[in-house]
Amino acid sequence: MLKTAAMPKPKNKGFTLIEVIVALSIFAVLSIIGYKGISSLIQTKERVQIEDDKWQQLILFFDRFELDIKQSVNRPIKSREDTVEPAWLARPSFAGEYGAQLAFSRFGDPEQAGFLMDSRRVGYRLHNGALELLIWPALDVAPNAKPEIFQVLPHVAQIAFNYLSDDGRWLNVWPEVVTASQTAISTTKPFAPAAVQLIIKLESGETVTRIFAL
Repeated sequence: MLKTAAMPKPKNKGFTLIEVIVALSIFAVLSIIGYKGISSLIQTKERVQIEDDKWQQLILFFDRFELDIKQSVNRPIKSREDTVEPAWLARPSFAGEYGAQLAFSRFGDPEQAGFLMDSRRVGYRLHNGALELLIWPALDVAPNAKPEIFQVLPHVAQIAFNYLSDDGRWLNVWPEVVTASQTAISTTKPFAPAAVQLIIKLESGETVTRIFAL
């Protein structure tokens, strides 16, 4: 009786421990590189978005400011202290809870509702690191009246307003001839400047200068 020779059993060849360790090390390095790349892309996208938001806010503010000053009207007002203020009143700094560096009388907006439809007093100032817009409910300010205050541009370090006189000089106050309380009205000069120069230094370090003709 013939006997068949036994076939040799195939040897199971697996990965050695060194090969597994090397493979895991390569995978770990590639994972770290990939994570750093993705993290860098995310951070770059966030920085770009922050920069884009910053300049979009600045553009919107300039549009709003230009619209306001071009709607100014030659209408002096009665202040909270029962004194007469000129149609345009500007100072390098402001005092009091409701003070402004620039305040002027403005036509209303027919498209708006409520008191915004009527002519009113508005003001701008730098307060607590942001440019604020103050809107009074009417031109003449009652003793107990309070303005609505809106933050229109955040992250501002410094601001300067300059005003172009009819003889070509830039002034940091308006009107030029005022009393000690800065409430006198000049009847021999235009009620408003020919142009307004606005210099804004952002907290991020950039300085932006714009000139608005009236």
